[in-house]
Amino acid sequence: MVAVALTDGSFVRPAVIEVSTGLATILSDRNLCIESPRGVFAWNGPTKILCELLPEGVPPTWMDIDLRAARFMVAVWQRAWDGQQATASRLRDDSPAIGPPIITYVEIDTVTGEAESFTKQDGLSAAMESFANRPTIEYPPRCIGPGSKAPPEGILVASSETSSSNIYLARSSDGTRLWHIDSARGQVVFETDTHLAALPPPNVRRLPFQTMDGQTAHVRCLLPHDHQPGEARPTIVWVYPGYETSFDYLHHLDARNDPSPLNLHPLVSEGFIVLIPDMPTDSEVGGRRELSEELLGTVVPAIEAAVTAGFADRQQLHVAGHSLGGWAALHLVAQTDLFKSAVAAAAPTNLISEFGISDVRFRHGE
Repeated sequence: MVAVALTDGSFVRPAVIEVSTGLATILSDRNLCIESPRGVFAWNGPTKILCELLPEGVPPTWMDIDLRAARFMVAVWQRAWDGQQATASRLRDDSPAIGPPIITYVEIDTVTGEAESFTKQDGLSAAMESFANRPTIEYPPRCIGPGSKAPPEGILVASSETSSSNIYLARSSDGTRLWHIDSARGQVVFETDTHLAALPPPNVRRLPFQTMDGQTAHVRCLLPHDHQPGEARPTIVWVYPGYETSFDYLHHLDARNDPSPLNLHPLVSEGFIVLIPDMPTDSEVGGRRELSEELLGTVVPAIEAAVTAGFADRQQLHVAGHSLGGWAALHLVAQTDLFKSAVAAAAPTNLISEFGISDVRFRHGE
């Protein structure tokens, strides 16, 4: 039996999967706290699991972060219109801060479904105290590599103290799977995320280039599967200051099954070439330039490297980014006419002063 976090995108609940049958059983109607850098579960004996649960009806922050901001705004403004309280002010705010929800530590019997709750305020059992102080998880997680019955991109997520059985999570290009591996065999016990498997796999290249201040950097190029040598295609440049292509993404495999909501592979499958350049910043190399002054010095040489390689079409360049990358996209189109269009997702526009432009989630308690 394996303890898992089960989700359909609107909830994330504690559950167990019976390895022999693949049957999943949800153990609570409350959501798991999955924001901790520690493991989600611990076993207390053969049938009981320990976990952290959020209050009833509260989802994990990142599951509905775009929706809860609007809900908070409507509630705050309604109270202001009714004369019950003033809205929060960045200049003067005497109202108490809205803190994170109180986490409940819960021990669940996977056989009977009975649950016992603990809070730090009321005191924890010895087993729960040990669980609350469990070590943090190494990130990025280490992949097992070749030589195992599980795929080389597999990550060890559970092991038996009394046998040779291990559970691996493998985020492969065509889906995400849980593998049960013992001394005799390996088998898949759970499979999900197969909806992008029909996309043709991209060709991935990593090209070197020199930034304008003389640093050696690289640009990751995602090429359509049918790309021919020397064929220049419409190109999207994905930017994020500080990004390094050398980051350990073996568990992503540059794959269609990238867990990020900003998966770029559907764009590649439509025929675009996607460039993701290194974007070292002066804070990383001891310089003193403004961040906005550094962008062209990395992005333009990266594009030139892709043009020289016969990948990018200089006449059909587009730029896109998210968050700080969206800010970078806005600055790039303001500084150069290289790009035909820009997409700035969730982008700040002013990194000097946040007054008046802060994300509403922070103004209204998030």
